[in-house]
Amino acid sequence: MDSTKPPSNQESKSPTIVSISSLSSTLTPPETSIPYRQIRALYDDETITVYQAYSAAIATPAVNEQKLTASKDFKLDRMTWIKPSWCWMMYRAGYSYKDSRQTNILALKIKHENFRYILSCAAITSGHHGPLPASERKKPVRVQWDPERTASLGVLPYRSIQIGIGSNDNARTRHKAKRREIRAQATHENRQEWEADEGEEEEEEEEGNESKELKRKFVEEWIVEIQDVTNRARRLKEVVEARSKEGKSLKMEEAVSMGLCPRERVYAVSKELRAILQMDVPGNDDGKQDGVKREEGKKGGRGKLRLG
Repeated sequence: MDSTKPPSNQESKSPTIVSISSLSSTLTPPETSIPYRQIRALYDDETITVYQAYSAAIATPAVNEQKLTASKDFKLDRMTWIKPSWCWMMYRAGYSYKDSRQTNILALKIKHENFRYILSCAAITSGHHGPLPASERKKPVRVQWDPERTASLGVLPYRSIQIGIGSNDNARTRHKAKRREIRAQATHENRQEWEADEGEEEEEEEEGNESKELKRKFVEEWIVEIQDVTNRARRLKEVVEARSKEGKSLKMEEAVSMGLCPRERVYAVSKELRAILQMDVPGNDDGKQDGVKREEGKKGGRGKLRLG
């Protein structure tokens, strides 16, 4: 994987929204026998590479000091999401142009044993249309299976894993405040419900501490290398747009040979982890796509994909 310098001021011009339809209109996803849920990543014998997008205020100190917490703008009380898929990172951050909070793409290397431990702590949110069961809510990691992307951000028929580490303390605080407000308006007859609610809050406090500790280990101890790969992401966008204007699409193998996409391989995990991650569920047959927002097009009734 190449190491690139943080983008220059000229490169860091005002973010612009990427038009997915214009980039992927000429691309026809190939037929594939790739499993519906599969982990694909860049890795070597010791580490796996995952990606995150941050503002320059967080990314530049992180690269310089090789620690995410080098900037005071980095918040430990918020869930942090890591992505092994380069193309899904490109989709999520719009090749680094989506917004001011995602102007720098970072490649983080972590050891296999730590990555697999994170996976072992996961609750799966994909496919749930309501609150997670209590046994799952207490887990400190969330996993989503979202549609994999091509280099042109086109949707592929199989899924890519996104991993959220640590709880969102702000959301937890709002939830507790709302629950206490409702409880304060209850009558004396609800005393037993109050006591049960208080016990649940104590359990949530312990779960919150576990989430904080896992995230602290991840950001302070488990990351062995941080690289800024924003220039590669922006160059990929330039090539994709140039091909689109010519009525062509950038094939993955070509993008890899040009050094614009890493050569990701299947990342094998144990049978136990496959069960935790629900990797062997059949593909959706109803046409719905996890994690993809759609708007009805004004013409022709086609769905329009949006970033985010």
